[in-house]
Parts: sequence; structure tokens; C-alpha cells
Amino acid sequence: MKIPRAEELEAHSQYVLAEGTKGLWYGTFGALVLQTYLKYGQPAKYKVMNPSVRAAIIICPAITVSALWADLGSVEFDKRMYSSIYSEQKVLKEYQDWKALSASGKTLQVLDDHKNKVIATTWAGSLYYFKAKIFSKSSHIPQPQRWAKFQTLAAGSTVGAVALALGLYVAEGSRRKAHAELLAKAPSQEEIDRLQQEHDLEQYFSATKK
Repeated sequence: MKIPRAEELEAHSQYVLAEGTKGLWYGTFGALVLQTYLKYGQPAKYKVMNPSVRAAIIICPAITVSALWADLGSVEFDKRMYSSIYSEQKVLKEYQDWKALSASGKTLQVLDDHKNKVIATTWAGSLYYFKAKIFSKSSHIPQPQRWAKFQTLAAGSTVGAVALALGLYVAEGSRRKAHAELLAKAPSQEEIDRLQQEHDLEQYFSATKK
């Protein structure tokens, strides 16, 4: 049985944490959708709920989905890590690149990897919230005014989603440009091999002189 190295354990912990955070996002989003439905779709039932029940509506789905995603992430990591030597090297290289990033770089990387999901869920969630609030059973606004208000808010939400998408794509372009410039300045593999050979020769001659 292979004993995992410290770097493998760190990579596993980071991957499980990332998947658990992703599950927390999905669970919280689903819980907020449920809460919005109860608050505006079933206002009479929602009003009689005590604070503990209302908090449980948010906390329980978020924690449950987060734990499920983390567990699935652990299994997925083991499959990727130990399926072959190549996949093991690839996973460790990805972790090393991630570990080398700054805090802001890690944030941009996460947003870059999940930007489409973040934009889509934020936009859809805002539309659902506006629709549920405006067309709630407790509202006494005439139907035409409700639709006009919803269309205005939906347009604003769409503009915000487009602006967010453009901002993330611009940030992604800047990050890739900086990465390309860094790679251009890095020595080639031939140069690294040459320097390594020179270093080995220096060590050899130093040893023979002794």
C-alpha cells in the first residue's frame, strides 16, 4: 500500500475544500430559492415559522450539499490521482501552479473557472427573486404595473450580468497576457539542461580536486 506524501495530502485537502465550497454555493442558492418561494409564494405559512425554522431552511440544504460535494470530490480526486503515473504528475502540477498563485490570483482563477455558472445563477436568481416579490400574493399592485416593474428590474439585472461577464473576460485576458509574458522570459528547456550540465561539471571537478 502506497503511503501518500505530504504534497499529495495537501493537494487532496485543497481539492476537497474547493468541491465543498462549490457545493456550499449550490446549496445556498437552492435554499435561497426555496426561502423566496415560501416568503412570497406562501406568505401565510412563512409568517408562522419561527426564526429557527427559517434559519434551518438556509443552513440545512447548504451544509448537506456542501458535505455531499466534498465527499464526491474526495472520490474524484483519488480516481484522477491514482489512475496512472501521468495523471498523478498532472494533478500535482496543477496543485503546484495553484499554490504558487497569490490570493488575488487564486480568486481570479476561481472566477475564471466558474464564471459562466456564477453569471448564470446570479442572473437567474435575481430574476426569480424579483418575480416572486413583485407577483407575491400579498401585493396589491395592479397586474400591468407589476409587469412594467418586473421588466425594468429584469433589464437592469441583465445589464449587470453582461457587465460582470465583460469584467471577468477582461480580467481573464489580462491574466493570460501576464502569464504569457512570464513564460516568454523563462529560460528554455535546452538552457536549463545546459546550466544543469555546467553545474554538474563544476561539482565533478571540485570533487576530483579534493
